[in-house]
Amino acid sequence: MDIPDYLILSDSNGTYDTNILGYKYALPPTWYSNQRSSVASVSMIQFSYEQDNSAGVVGYVTTSLTSQNSRYNQEGTSVLGILTPNTDAIPVLSTNSYFDSNEPIKHLTAARPPQFNIFFKTLDGTPTNPDTFMLVLKFEYYSPSKTSQALGDEYTPTLKTVGGGIANYYPNNQIGLL
Repeated sequence: MDIPDYLILSDSNGTYDTNILGYKYALPPTWYSNQRSSVASVSMIQFSYEQDNSAGVVGYVTTSLTSQNSRYNQEGTSVLGILTPNTDAIPVLSTNSYFDSNEPIKHLTAARPPQFNIFFKTLDGTPTNPDTFMLVLKFEYYSPSKTSQALGDEYTPTLKTVGGGIANYYPNNQIGLL
């Protein structure tokens, strides 16, 4: 049975850092079981916030946790989720976007991070800061050997130019010129 870890983060259990324009979170090593795998994925599965519109509407949420399987060229961070604008927000000067978790982004990342940051951005990438928020991160753990095998099985060799010709790469590492 796979048992994930859930981290419930909020504006009150993190520290807002004005130098990085984001929230810092630190987790003691004792919070994690030392029997957890070193291979994990992290995804944002729930998010709720309130914000005065004058600060800029949250368009997406990012983290300093590195991702080995996703990339957004305009960010040096991993995008946890993109929010959908809600034009029917009540009251008007309140939350006016929401997070749809039907298909969360699962970032392959280092397991058991001791610290990380969470950032909020408008859709144009400008940092913004909700008045209050809560979000849930889900860490799922995988067998390192099975993950390595799966990545190897999904590897597709590419054609490369060798000595002026096209080379075929074969599974047993032989090269043949065409």
